[in-house]
Amino acid sequence: MVADRRVRSLTKVGGGGSPLIRVAMHRLRWAPLLVIALVFTTGATCKKNEPTDPTADSATASGSSPVAKVELEGVDTKSFTPREHQLWSSLVSELLSPCPNVAVPLAQCVKEKRDCARCEPAASLLLRAVQAGKTKEEATDLYKARFDDKAVKTIVIGDSPSKGPEEPVITLVEFADFECPACGYAYPIVEKMYGQYGQQMRVVFKHFPLDTHPNAKLAAQASWAAQQQGQFWKMHRMLFTHQERLTEPDLMNYAEELGLDVKKFTRDMHSEAAVKAVDKEKTQGMGLGIGGTPTLFINGREVNLALLSNVVKDLEDWIELEIELAGKQVKKQEAEPQGPAPQGPSPQEQGG
Repeated sequence: MVADRRVRSLTKVGGGGSPLIRVAMHRLRWAPLLVIALVFTTGATCKKNEPTDPTADSATASGSSPVAKVELEGVDTKSFTPREHQLWSSLVSELLSPCPNVAVPLAQCVKEKRDCARCEPAASLLLRAVQAGKTKEEATDLYKARFDDKAVKTIVIGDSPSKGPEEPVITLVEFADFECPACGYAYPIVEKMYGQYGQQMRVVFKHFPLDTHPNAKLAAQASWAAQQQGQFWKMHRMLFTHQERLTEPDLMNYAEELGLDVKKFTRDMHSEAAVKAVDKEKTQGMGLGIGGTPTLFINGREVNLALLSNVVKDLEDWIELEIELAGKQVKKQEAEPQGPAPQGPSPQEQGG
């Protein structure tokens, strides 16, 4: 919960919430994305309660011998410091091409224009990671998560709520907790990605309520109940908008505000079917090795938000490259801002 508390410190000061943050979040709409980049690049997510390993090493030094400075066509290294250039040169000289049939280092793949369209994007990804101050180990982990075919996982969508085309080029799956502050910060990012690439991307939401959040599971059941009336995404937005107001009376008020049949909503929210649906998705997430929220998967690859140098830009690059590698043309459109408050002041702003 250390990361959880770090994120909460941005939204709760003195027990009542920082007016500055509240006003900025409400008025600037896309401006929270700047805050999000700071949140995720410092590793802030909501974690499961797990014992810490006292033997875990907090950091590892690269300790690698100097290698020849590398320059690659299409990769701009002019802004590198000598140390950064050395680290990047080491990475592209040691890591193999992401194409199994091109078993040469990245640098050689790019220089010789080998038949692997992923080599130059991979070298550019490592460049941004180094410029962002990532260690050699972190940059390597990011490279493997993004390009290693062994990192792809099969995720059964089932009857989880989703939106987008029936045959998407991109499938983005999010495991999240409605009471998790980091998930609240991720909400406008996911909506922005969908707004930009929704013609080619399907977004799927899966429940992963954490035991450390007392209202998370009932909120998940409430969204499931809204789904039974065809209003999951409106409730989804309502819950992320009002993250600090998720008690049962609050959930009932949201159902009424959305025009739901409140009696049916209440019955469904407390039903065994709702509990089973939420538990099933959390069990699925645990089987995928999820340790905290939010956790995103793009076409089966887990996206470690903490390793991204620029969360929004790197996600855009990730999605666009996936589309291009599928032999499709990217269809990007301007996304409508999805601020934390759909209309009027949020409960955080009304309350003292």
